[in-house]
Amino acid sequence: MHLDLVYAHKKQFGIGAVAVAALAVLWLTIGIEAAATLAVLGGLVVALGYASLRQEAAQEQAEEARINVTTPGGAPLAPIQPEITHVNHLLHLVLSILTGGLWLIVWILLTINVKSENDRLQLRYRAAMRRYSAELAAYDEKKRSGQ
Repeated sequence: MHLDLVYAHKKQFGIGAVAVAALAVLWLTIGIEAAATLAVLGGLVVALGYASLRQEAAQEQAEEARINVTTPGGAPLAPIQPEITHVNHLLHLVLSILTGGLWLIVWILLTINVKSENDRLQLRYRAAMRRYSAELAAYDEKKRSGQ
């Protein structure tokens, strides 16, 4: 889990670096006021990304704590299906139009990042479901042999 978070933070800072480069180009082309406004928007995007990373870390810790948890009757608990994150394409389209296409870089990177995170969460969920199925089969077998 720790390595996943380090990787996610590196990806987040990579997106931030691209945003800073885009803001530098904007500052040179459209002026400091518009670039400052976009910098505030970019800061909000990075802050929201960091908040989602912290939320994901808390979910992963809760998920790991549930691995060997059973019900009071001894049956294993089913894993919780992860929430799929979606990109607000309408918002990014508007930002791309307002920035003359420069926001496309951030939009593409964000879309790739969200897709890879969703794929990773789905893989972990499938592995947890396989583990749950095996634990449930063992529980059922134990229950049948005990009766």
